[in-house]
Amino acid sequence: MTALDMQRYESCGFPNARPLADRRPGNAEPATVVVGEVALTVENGVIRIGFSRGHKPVRISGRQEFETILKEVALGKYEYTDLKPRWLPDLSLGIKDNCYVVMRLSSDLNWQFIRDAAPFSLSPSANSDIYYDATRVDAEGNIVPTRDSCGRPVVKDGCMTAFFIADGKTAMEHHKDGFIHHYNINLEIRGTDEHGGVAWQPLVIDPDIRNPGVSFK
Repeated sequence: MTALDMQRYESCGFPNARPLADRRPGNAEPATVVVGEVALTVENGVIRIGFSRGHKPVRISGRQEFETILKEVALGKYEYTDLKPRWLPDLSLGIKDNCYVVMRLSSDLNWQFIRDAAPFSLSPSANSDIYYDATRVDAEGNIVPTRDSCGRPVVKDGCMTAFFIADGKTAMEHHKDGFIHHYNINLEIRGTDEHGGVAWQPLVIDPDIRNPGVSFK
C-alpha cells in the first residue's frame, strides 16, 4: 500500500510525499469533528487557497453520527455554523484533541480529490504519528477505500469530500505552544485532451499549517 501510493504521488510530481498511516490498533474513536470548505480564488492575478467556510470542532457521539455528518457534507446539505461565508486565508487547524478533520472542495471549480490514491499525504518532515486514516468520500456520502481486497487502487471520480484523523491531543502534549506541520492535499483538475476526451491534471496543495491555528476559531 505504501509503495503504490508513493509511486502515484511521484507521478504527480511530488516524489517525497508519504501516505498517512492507517488507524493505529487500540486508538479510541475521535469524539470531535471539524468541517471546512476549501476554496480557490484568483483576484487581480493573485491565487488564494483557504477555508471559505468552517466551524469550531464540535462533539459527536460516535462513528454513526460522524458518518451522518459526512453524508450531509458530501450532499451539500451540511449547515455550517458561519452566519455567512467568510474567507480564511490559510489551511491551519485549531484542534487540541483526537478529531476527524473533514474537507469539502467548493463546487464552483472543475476539481476533485485524486481518483486513485489517498487524498492526503505527508511531507518528509511531518510526524506520521499525528495524522492518519486519509479517506475519500463519494458524491453520495459513501466512504471510498483507497485499496480493494486485493491491494489494487480503487479508482473513483467525483470525490469532493475527504477526511483524516488528527491526533491533536498527542501533538499538544509535545508542542504546547502549537507547531507547524506539513501535509499535502492531493487533487486533480478536470480538462480535455487533444481528442476532446477527459484529461486530469494533478494539483498538490502543500500548506505549511499551524496547529492550533486561526481557521476554526
